[in-house]
Amino acid sequence: CFDLPNSQLNPVDCAITWTPVLRSQDIANGLSESTYVVAITAEDFVNASSTIPLSSVPHQILVHVSYRPASACSTRPSITGLRRRNLACYALSVGYTIDFIILSTVTCTSDSIVEFISTSPFDIFKTDLYQESNYTWGVNITWTPLSDQIGLQPFCIAAI
Repeated sequence: CFDLPNSQLNPVDCAITWTPVLRSQDIANGLSESTYVVAITAEDFVNASSTIPLSSVPHQILVHVSYRPASACSTRPSITGLRRRNLACYALSVGYTIDFIILSTVTCTSDSIVEFISTSPFDIFKTDLYQESNYTWGVNITWTPLSDQIGLQPFCIAAI
């Protein structure tokens, strides 16, 4: 975690704790945002004294930081419209289609949603962003799992 300033890696659970900051060169150039490229490899071992990993999985992450003025809304948009609460699991069968309506509401009247970003299984369909009401925006999600997608398929979505 040395290339990501103000970060710490917990060696027990592999959690990265980080306080976002703008790069000094971006500040010097008058920019209000910075992007960091992070590469980390997760390895598992037979026991704590072993030095040869059983497996090694590389991860690459882009972290985008932007400055929020003091006048900006302090409340993040909320995700609504899900049939279950966050961290829910759905049991689906291959070939069975599931549809979600993902809605997000802002609490500050000067804010709006400009995009829903997501990590999702392959072949998931997400509609364009639409405005549901004055302070609520949405996207529709459709997914039909394929036979090569048996097992857990994480899906995360955020409104920005």
